[in-house]
Amino acid sequence: MKTLVIQLDSSEDTGSIRDKVSWGKASRVLLVWPVNYSLFDRKVDLVTIKRICSSQGSRLGIVCDDPVVCAEADDLQIPVFDSVNRAMRKGWDRRKHRRIPVLRDEDLSEKPTVEELRTHPVLQKEDHPISALMRRVLFTVGIIAVLALILYLVPSATVRLYPVSQNEELTVEFQVDSREGGAENPGILHGSVVNVTIEGKASKAVTGTSSVPDKKAKGTVSFTNQTNKEVIIPARTLVTNNTNPPVRYYVLKDIRIPPDETVSGIEIEAVYGGESGNSPANAITRIDGEVGLQVQLTNPEPVSGGTDKTIPAPSNEDAIALRADLQQKLAIEAQKQLSAGLKSDEILLPVSIKAGELISEEMTPTIGQAGTTATMRQKVEFSALVIHHSSLTAHAEELLAANRLLPGWMISNREMVEVQIVDQTFDHVSNTVKMRTQIKGQMIPKVNTDSIRHNIVGLSRRSALSAISLQMLSKQPPEIETWPVWLPLLPWLETRINVVVP
Repeated sequence: MKTLVIQLDSSEDTGSIRDKVSWGKASRVLLVWPVNYSLFDRKVDLVTIKRICSSQGSRLGIVCDDPVVCAEADDLQIPVFDSVNRAMRKGWDRRKHRRIPVLRDEDLSEKPTVEELRTHPVLQKEDHPISALMRRVLFTVGIIAVLALILYLVPSATVRLYPVSQNEELTVEFQVDSREGGAENPGILHGSVVNVTIEGKASKAVTGTSSVPDKKAKGTVSFTNQTNKEVIIPARTLVTNNTNPPVRYYVLKDIRIPPDETVSGIEIEAVYGGESGNSPANAITRIDGEVGLQVQLTNPEPVSGGTDKTIPAPSNEDAIALRADLQQKLAIEAQKQLSAGLKSDEILLPVSIKAGELISEEMTPTIGQAGTTATMRQKVEFSALVIHHSSLTAHAEELLAANRLLPGWMISNREMVEVQIVDQTFDHVSNTVKMRTQIKGQMIPKVNTDSIRHNIVGLSRRSALSAISLQMLSKQPPEIETWPVWLPLLPWLETRINVVVP
């Protein structure tokens, strides 16, 4: 390991030392003070020089006979040597270099020479006003005190209590409305209204019938020419009877009527089939067009042969039945969709599901139209009441606590309060639901955990179990866990004991 030895003189300062350290680039720097000459006797100077060496990655050591400088170097953990040779032979571990004599203030005025220090090294003797035995005793007492403090603060314990329990059941009827806000009465729940739009169809075989025209009525008429000229009546000329509305007939062939003569037996046929085309005798008296001013006609015999036939067709009863079936089907679908859209804390009341606005309705075929199967399509908006499970449970716990059998008891946290909806009815007038429920809960006596914690501080497990048994009735023996596990006693610090009632 390279050592840079710098022999100081009276003209040295921190700047020149910095330059020499930078030029030397050694891992150790040894400064040699001039003999019988005070140089850098201020502690701040030594601090500056040490920092210069540290910035270059070097370690600083000194050879000096000035007691003040030696004492300050010892405070700064700078190795001090008697000579350069000794510095080269010895390591620079501060624990191994020589002790620095500490002189009293009155001795500082008389500084020894280097020769005197070499011949009679002044080593300060450490005064030990306390004997070695007393030091060992005090050290042992300190260790014991620290261990005692740790044993007081660190240990912890968990005590699990299992008090006796009693099951309680109540049958309670709640009234659910759609108002917002909290309920003042535990027997009243406020729900919220949810809506869904459902579209569907239903079909059924028709049970009604309808009459439709079948065969056309036929007959004959007589035409009388009232002019002195021949009148020609072409085929497909329309003639009508005197009913309201009139029934129209076609003349089946062309006719020529001489002047002032009557032509009988002219065949006609109703334009449309059905019984409506039948006419009694002398009922057909009108003819369309200008020819009606030239001739006169009548039917000497009744026009007959028109018939109707009966075919299947939807009736009013079919429409009513279809509507009822479809509404029931849509209500089931609405319940499915409403249930699927519920949040985790919501409960749907199925009896409150009701149809609201009928958005659209279509039936094919319509009433009276021919068809064997009728189909109805509807689009309806449904609404229902929803309550929150947390609100229902909270009301159930209030009622259960208000109706507990024994004073000084409370609802146990071992099991959650169970609320089962037995039945429900919907009042369409007030839009409220009456809901009958069965509430089941577990009751336990109130446990004063602070008192139990206070009574078992610092006790052994057996003594703690006895103290707990005197204070409460247990369903099963309490469980005590300590940390560290080997600790035979419970903690002496009360806050380090955790009492739990599962």
